[in-house]
Amino acid sequence: MLNTIILIISSILILLGTIAIIIPYIPSVPIVFLGVLIYAIYTGFATISVTMIIIMFVLTLISIAISYFLMIYGSKYSGATKYGMYGAVIGILVGLIFSPFGFVSILICPPLGTIIGEIIAGKKLLESSKSSLGTIAGLFLGTLINISIVAWMIFVFVKAVL
Repeated sequence: MLNTIILIISSILILLGTIAIIIPYIPSVPIVFLGVLIYAIYTGFATISVTMIIIMFVLTLISIAISYFLMIYGSKYSGATKYGMYGAVIGILVGLIFSPFGFVSILICPPLGTIIGEIIAGKKLLESSKSSLGTIAGLFLGTLINISIVAWMIFVFVKAVL
């Protein structure tokens, strides 16, 4: 019975983390890692070794660092100011919290926020749009890396459970 409950909790965390990959700034990889870790601890590391958990932990830390670095680098590379970056963060929050359009707003609001922030900083619309493209590129590349890490973690988990 407890085995089933632990498996369900781990699976729910892994599922939530996997879904969270498409939402910027939600720590998707750590959520998936937590699901795998709970299962590994419960099984006494019999099916998922301590070494594998350490590797997953390191990859989780790397994914967090890379995701934020790529967004900042993409923004800076494309010439964004701090106002553009603040605008992107505000755009993400608006897209997540106040959006009637769900996932579409998560994709539209951050670049729109970057553009608005850049315009506030005194840039023209075309320059502001270029800055938002760098932000989008950084977020997209970070998401691809997170997908790869999560896919591997899910593979390890499923292999351990079966």
